[in-house]
Amino acid sequence: MPLLLYGNVENNKDIYYATGLKIQDDFYYLKKQTREYVFFDNRNYKIFKFLKNKKNNLKAISIEDILKKQRYKKVLKAHNLAFLILKSILREEKEISVNENFSVKTADYLRTKGFIIKPKAEIFDKRAIKNQQEIENIEKNLKLNNQGFDLIKQVLKRSRMENGKLLLDKNKILTSQGLKKMVEKLFIDLDLNNTHGLIIASGKQSSIPHHSGSGMIYPNTPIVCDLFPYSKKNFYYADMTRTFVKGRPSEKIKRIFEALKKTQENLIKLIKPGVECSFLHQKATELLTKMGYKTENKQGFIHSLGHG
Repeated sequence: MPLLLYGNVENNKDIYYATGLKIQDDFYYLKKQTREYVFFDNRNYKIFKFLKNKKNNLKAISIEDILKKQRYKKVLKAHNLAFLILKSILREEKEISVNENFSVKTADYLRTKGFIIKPKAEIFDKRAIKNQQEIENIEKNLKLNNQGFDLIKQVLKRSRMENGKLLLDKNKILTSQGLKKMVEKLFIDLDLNNTHGLIIASGKQSSIPHHSGSGMIYPNTPIVCDLFPYSKKNFYYADMTRTFVKGRPSEKIKRIFEALKKTQENLIKLIKPGVECSFLHQKATELLTKMGYKTENKQGFIHSLGHG
């Protein structure tokens, strides 16, 4: 069954996996049996010719050439273009496979033209199995991301506690927004893209999963930091979470720390090839429950296992 994808390196990881093309503008990719096509306007068609990292079996086709052959003189919308692409490459085939983020508008339009659109959750099963180069990319990005935590640690060490506040040089109050800006500036230097923001939340905000954090960073309370940028060079993400306390953690926080540390150490012993992540998550739930912590009903351990 032919496969049709639409997007770019940032908004459609399937199309990047299929082509390896670091092109910022949206484009169509079509696979028919062993043949693979990419479709560009004149600007990106020229860029494609200069790219050194493109797959050898990719055939680039100019959109302008398609329009000329079909006798179209005006620029078309994405859904119209999809129809012309399928019409020019396919013959009798009507069933088309697409990924989950394929445009509903385009899918509906193609259906009016007689095509049967079949969305699939996992277009490339092999994406789940990383080759050596992909593993090295991920490891490199994790190390770069860790520099963000090193910076946070340095800033917290440099800050001083005074009247329930954390102060920096010139008595400037340390805030979530200020600390985020410092990390974001570092990420720019490290060629990490922080498109989706980051989380630095303290006090009560730290107890709300995925609260991005705002206002003052409070001493003696957990400071949850979740950094998840991707590399501008290889486009792999690094998603890591660390929790800091500036000052003295409460006895409750100390007990939580020890419970999590014990759970982590037990789970690491269980990790081996073939063990499913869901099994490890269930074991974590069981261990924390035995230690008296809630793990359901939207309280306690409600986030899936997995942050590095």
